[in-house]
Amino acid sequence: MIQAITGIALPLALGLLCVRASAPNLGVALQACLGAATGIGLVSCCFFLSLITGLPSLIFELTLLATFLLICRRKAAPSGVRRTEFALTAVEAMAGAVFAIVALYSLYGFASVTRLYPHGQWDAWAIHNLRARFLATPYWRDAFSVALIWSHPDYPLLLPGFVARVWRSTGGRELSVPIATAFFFTFGSIGVLAGAVAALKGRTQGFLAGTVLAATPFFIEHGASQYADVPLSFFCLATLALLALQDRLWPDSAGVTLLAGVCAGMGAWTKNEGLLLVAVVVPVWMLAAVRVRGLRTALQQVRWFAGGLGPVLGVVLLFRYTLATQNANLGGRGIGSLMVLLTDPYRWRVVGSALLKLSWSFSNVFVNSFTVLVIYLICVGVHWKKDRVAVYTAMGSVFLSLAGYCVACIVSPYDIVWQTSTALSRLLLQLWPAMLFLGFLAARPIEDAAGLPFQITRGNAQGR
Repeated sequence: MIQAITGIALPLALGLLCVRASAPNLGVALQACLGAATGIGLVSCCFFLSLITGLPSLIFELTLLATFLLICRRKAAPSGVRRTEFALTAVEAMAGAVFAIVALYSLYGFASVTRLYPHGQWDAWAIHNLRARFLATPYWRDAFSVALIWSHPDYPLLLPGFVARVWRSTGGRELSVPIATAFFFTFGSIGVLAGAVAALKGRTQGFLAGTVLAATPFFIEHGASQYADVPLSFFCLATLALLALQDRLWPDSAGVTLLAGVCAGMGAWTKNEGLLLVAVVVPVWMLAAVRVRGLRTALQQVRWFAGGLGPVLGVVLLFRYTLATQNANLGGRGIGSLMVLLTDPYRWRVVGSALLKLSWSFSNVFVNSFTVLVIYLICVGVHWKKDRVAVYTAMGSVFLSLAGYCVACIVSPYDIVWQTSTALSRLLLQLWPAMLFLGFLAARPIEDAAGLPFQITRGNAQGR
């Protein structure tokens, strides 16, 4: 266990320095949540490059570490941004207490699932942890053998690459490494959602957003099961949240924009669906920024975003070219066969029916999670004048991604009923944190809706 903690220490330090170098104007808690996940992704990229080049992964990691340290030494927090006072109002204190209780209960749920399934569930041990065990040995190329086509050798390597890197450094196969990785992404998602909404809409709103996500059992269960859907949902959320924060802080937020690009690239390095995130977010955000900010400002922001996205996307493309096998869903089929499936009304009806059922049954405990969000929006109203670019970007990205997921299910070669019953809920889970961010970003701050006193501060980009 001590060896595993030591092996994880360098990735965490690397990620924290990356976030600190890019976005020193974000709050400490938000930096910590973003840093843990970013460090995991960066180390995974370095490990993949070490496999391809034969050079030790430590060389790439120390190079990045030295670069980030140098930037941090030269870079100070932007002027005009001051820290927010820690004192809470009565409403904020109550919301924070509820958030803490629900978060502790979700932590108990995470621990319970982990105790039952220490190796994770199917996707974890049959795909990601299996591949990590190969990658941690000198026979790592066997992980991409056609004999293992059932384990999807075309899947990107963020999770197995990071786990294998730590296992190589410790010389063991500690179960604590994939468990700790799942923990960082699960509760990091809650932290990023709460922190970003708090910075944009006030701490009460942030606590409420974090509470709803922490109170989603389906999210906690899949996080503890070590599935890649939760890490992908983290990077989808982080990309949209950082784009919203940079829009508030521009032009002092070029580094935040760059970090958003890194997170979008990490989504593509996590699962194949992450490529859809990149394909959707960039044009939607560009159109929204041009409409609201003008072409010149939009192009400046896109250049910084591309600066973060490019290197990570280059790693993804290199993996596709050198190691990845043919995709099981699309490989070996022509346009004609895909169009036959795409124009089949029965398959559309099955997917539409499954989506409607999920909208009423998704993570149903006492009341449906979507229902809670809709009722909250009706009660407090909406107000997104200051965050139009962020709201338009999140709205377009979520709906276009959902449409892309539905099309992917329809053209799948597998039985459409089985495909929707097993995959659609998890695809929806990938977008759930982003949906919550969209909802609470568009909502009027609860203090305004209730006529409660609220003091506006600019600390950490906070305000309405």
